[in-house]
Amino acid sequence: WGVTAGVLAGVMNGILLLVIKTVIRVVLPPGEGADTGGAYKPFADLPIFTDFEIPRFDFGVNEWIFILLVCLTIPLLLLIRGIFEFLHKYVMLWINLKVQYRLRDQVFTGLMKQSLAFYNVVKQGELIQTVANQTKTSAEAGSNLLSALIQNPISMLSIFVMLMIFDPLYTV
Repeated sequence: WGVTAGVLAGVMNGILLLVIKTVIRVVLPPGEGADTGGAYKPFADLPIFTDFEIPRFDFGVNEWIFILLVCLTIPLLLLIRGIFEFLHKYVMLWINLKVQYRLRDQVFTGLMKQSLAFYNVVKQGELIQTVANQTKTSAEAGSNLLSALIQNPISMLSIFVMLMIFDPLYTV
């Protein structure tokens, strides 16, 4: 679940570019006297999504309600991305705690198998630090690395794909 939530959070960054472009096209139409034909076509100049339309709802005199609803898609998408990031971090923290527990158990088991001569030489503080702090640091490093390896490349790839769809010449 953590990997899936991390991938979806990364993909949301690319979708956010698409939504921002849509909001800009609806709020700031392309031409002063352009006929929209009863619907907004925010992706008319893109190679994909050319048939996508946002129907123009008749709110009477006040069209600001429609524009406000379209603009609210940005915070809605940010909320969805935040939920996916939270789920990703929550599950990764749960995995981190499980790994940390197992590491501590293995280190403690290894310490219990040592001879009495070992305990005469080694300081007690070093043993406690090994069991508590070093296992925590190792588990956190592994969890952070796994989290970064999941979410960041997907996020960069989705942004790159959206930029290639918008304008390949300027993206490359």
